Amino acid sequence: MDKKNDGLFFTTIEGAVVDFPGRKRMEDRYGEVGSGGAAIVVKGTAYPLKKIFSKWMMDVPEVWTIDGGILGQDRYWVRFLDADDRCMAVFEFDGEFEILSEMRVDSMAWEGEDFFTSRTR
Repeated sequence: MDKKNDGLFFTTIEGAVVDFPGRKRMEDRYGEVGSGGAAIVVKGTAYPLKKIFSKWMMDVPEVWTIDGGILGQDRYWVRFLDADDRCMAVFEFDGEFEILSEMRVDSMAWEGEDFFTSRTR
């Protein structure tokens, strides 16, 4: 079976998903989807995830917030589904809401065909 590596997951020539290292990396660092909080306390203030995305002008219908949390001193994360790009994504940011890093995993690799029927808002 020939495989190609697109950087996030392996697929066969026929297109069947074989391995999900991107999903594993994301879950290893941030926990399973939904295991984080719906708000994050940054410098003593609780921010709902939507409010954090509004600071980046990303509070739009195509961005579906999932969860978030604290990684350590002055480092936070938010996970979301980017419906336009069809990927699960995480931003890490600091206490000034500057984005420090980003991780993305293709939603089709994550969920397969269920991606198209499993989303409600």
